[in-house]
Amino acid sequence: MSVIGLQAFGSMAGDSNTAKTASSRRHFDRWSAGYERDKAVLCTTSFHHSPDPKRAVAEMARVLVPGGRIVIADMVADRVIMRAFDRILRHTQRSHVGCQRSGDLVRLLRAGGFSQPTRRPLLRGFFAIVAARRADSTSDA
Repeated sequence: MSVIGLQAFGSMAGDSNTAKTASSRRHFDRWSAGYERDKAVLCTTSFHHSPDPKRAVAEMARVLVPGGRIVIADMVADRVIMRAFDRILRHTQRSHVGCQRSGDLVRLLRAGGFSQPTRRPLLRGFFAIVAARRADSTSDA
């Protein structure tokens, strides 16, 4: 079993959104090149930092064996108050790109080649756990 620990951003000291986006792309695009495939990917409280959620999901699919499990646990914008909080975070926290709605996370996983998606709201809908399995037909491209 291999365990890969990631820091979402190398440096959060940049002054512009361009620096934030460049930094986050570096870490979400191909974060395990050279490693064997894994049976599971756990993404906790960091997905809202990804500037390109589709690309992040594609990378997670790439590193999983067919049938491998993905779990994303993060803040979600399902409630109006969370969408307002999300807007505040975008202006006050350089690394914050934006919260997804839990239904959008499910759709991202389906579109990214994952099957059997489930979602579980937590903390009165402010947080969710979304899980799925990598379909056998997901390509390595």
